[in-house]
Amino acid sequence: MEMKINRSTNYNLIAYIVFLCAGIYFSFIASSIESGPMFICLAFIFDPFDQKTSFYKRPIWQQIIFYSHFILLALSLAYLLL
Repeated sequence: MEMKINRSTNYNLIAYIVFLCAGIYFSFIASSIESGPMFICLAFIFDPFDQKTSFYKRPIWQQIIFYSHFILLALSLAYLLL
């Protein structure tokens, strides 16, 4: 029996992690305040979970990851504006 691997999900997960880590790096370590929130925003484009499932039908841990990401984005944008 052969399993089908959804390669777009794998690429989305990799891109999501790369952009999120770049955003955290630029925001807090490299002190590039303008670039950090941009990378964190771009990470939202690459949904690492199954896009066929509605957001409200996803497991609670996936929703928690989404909300934590959003809070991180809001904090970095607030830090940029203040």
